[in-house]
Amino acid sequence: MLLVAVCHGALVGEVYCARPPGARRRFRARGGSRPARGAILATLVPASPRRSRLRPTFTRLLLAALGAAVGLELWLSVWGIQDGSFMGYPLPPFGSTTNEAQRIWLATAVYEPEPAEGVGIWDREIGWALRPGGTGDGDQSVSPDGMRGPREYPRETPSGTLRLCCYGDSFTYGDEVPDHAAYPYQLEDQAAARGLALEAINFGLPGGGTDQAWLLHRRHSPTWKPDVVAIGILLENIGRNVNRFRPRWSPNTLRPAAKPRFVLRENDELELLLPPPYPDRMAYARAVRDGEVARLTAPDDYWTGRPTLGPLAIFGTARVAGLVLAHLARQPRTMWMDPEGEPFRTSVAVLEGFHREALEGGAKAAPVVIFHSHEDLLEFERTGERYWSGLLAALDQRGIPYIDLAEPLAELERETQRLPAPRSELESIYVSQAGHLSIYGNARVAEAVLAWLEARPELWPASTDGSR
Repeated sequence: MLLVAVCHGALVGEVYCARPPGARRRFRARGGSRPARGAILATLVPASPRRSRLRPTFTRLLLAALGAAVGLELWLSVWGIQDGSFMGYPLPPFGSTTNEAQRIWLATAVYEPEPAEGVGIWDREIGWALRPGGTGDGDQSVSPDGMRGPREYPRETPSGTLRLCCYGDSFTYGDEVPDHAAYPYQLEDQAAARGLALEAINFGLPGGGTDQAWLLHRRHSPTWKPDVVAIGILLENIGRNVNRFRPRWSPNTLRPAAKPRFVLRENDELELLLPPPYPDRMAYARAVRDGEVARLTAPDDYWTGRPTLGPLAIFGTARVAGLVLAHLARQPRTMWMDPEGEPFRTSVAVLEGFHREALEGGAKAAPVVIFHSHEDLLEFERTGERYWSGLLAALDQRGIPYIDLAEPLAELERETQRLPAPRSELESIYVSQAGHLSIYGNARVAEAVLAWLEARPELWPASTDGSR
C-alpha cells in the first residue's frame, strides 16, 4: 500500500507536467483576462534553449516529489500509523501513555489496588521497588527484607565476614535469569569456594537509574551497614538519570512510571526532586490518566520536547522523522561523548555523591561497576575503543575506583567463539542479542568483582584466629 500511494502521488505530478503547453494558454484565453505586460515582452525575447529544456524537467521532478510526499503522508495517515505507533515504535510527541501496554495497565490501575503478586511494587519516593516476599516468572524471588533471592541475612554482619551491598539496575538484579544466576549470588558461592566469608546482598532495581540506586542505599544502609558498596551502572543509565517520567525516555516501557532525579544546579549542587506525591497507586494512576503526572514532571525532565515537533506534529511524516531524531538523541554513545552535556555531568555528579555518601556511612570502599549491553561489548571487541572513556577519566579525576567489565566480558566472548557450534545457552554471555547477562555472563561479573576485592586485603575483616 505504501508503494501504491507514493507511486500514485508521483504519477499525478507527472501527468500535470505532461499537459500540452497550449492547454494553459487556452485556459487563460477562456478566462478573458488580459495578459500581463511582462508576459507580452517575454514572447518577444527568445529564452535560452538550455534553460527552456531544464525548466520543464525541474518542474516535473519537483511536482513528482511533491506528489510522492503527499502519497506517503496519505499512506501514513490511513494505514502506517496505528494507535500512535509506526511499526511498533511509539511516535512523538510523547504524552502520558505511549503504547498499548501502558493503556491496558492504566485501565485497571485506576480502579484496583496494588496486586499482591509479582516482584515489583509502586513506591511513593523511589517510583517503584522490589516487593518484600514477592515472586515472579517462577524462578525470581524477593526476600522478606526486600532484596533479590531467597537468602536471608542477619542484621549484624557475622564476625569475620565481609558484607557487600550491590546496587544498580536490572543487570545487578539479574533480570531474565533465576535467583542463583544473578552475579551477587554467584559471588557469594565463588568466595565460599575459595574459603572466604562474604555476603553479597542484591538490591538491584530493574529499570532503575543511578539516582534510584542511591536512594535505595539511603534506605537500606542504616540497617545493613555494608563494609563495601558496589555501585552498578549500565552505560544506558545515563539517559535515565535525567528523566522523571519513563515514557519520555523509553516510550516502549510497560508502565507509565514517574521517578526521582537529581538536578545539577548552577552552583554544581545536586537537588533531589521526588516524584509527585500521591497516597497510593490508584491515586497515581488517576493522575497519569488525567495528564497531571506528565505536566508536573515536564519542567525538570531532560527529555521533555526531545524532539520538538511544534505544529508539524499533525503530519505523519514529521512524526516518523521525529522518531528517528528521538532514537539518535537517546544513544548512550552520544551522551557519554559529550562531557559538557547535562546527562554526562549529572550522572558523574550522582556517582560522586553516591560514592562519597557510602564512605561517610561507614563503607571502606564503594567501587563503580560498569555494565555493558551486548551491542557495546561487540563494538569494544571489534575496535578496542571505549566511547565511555570520558566517564573513566572523570572517575579517575575524582578518585573513585571502578570495575569496567568490558575486558572481562570481551575475553569471555572470545572464549565462547572458540567453542564448537552449536553452543548451549549456558555458553552464551547474554540471554538474547538485546537482553541481559546470562548465567555464564553473570559468573564472569562475579569473578571480576571478587578479583577486585581479593586484591585489597585491607577490606577484609580478620577472622577469629587472626587470619583473613
